[in-house]
Amino acid sequence: MADVKEKLNAGEAARDVATAELFLKNHQDLYDDIRAHQDEYVNQQAIQLILYLFDTIFISLVLTLWHR
Repeated sequence: MADVKEKLNAGEAARDVATAELFLKNHQDLYDDIRAHQDEYVNQQAIQLILYLFDTIFISLVLTLWHR
């Protein structure tokens, strides 16, 4: 879980399409990892919040790239 938090707090911004695509891939990898281990976590509400935040960040990134 600490590794996921560290990746979430990296705070890097995409400067071009290639970087944005890399961030999207990393986002999907983290999302898949959380989903795969979801049953192992005690606090299911925290997992749901993380998944919601991932989706929100993903949508924001896509909209930002779309408007470029």
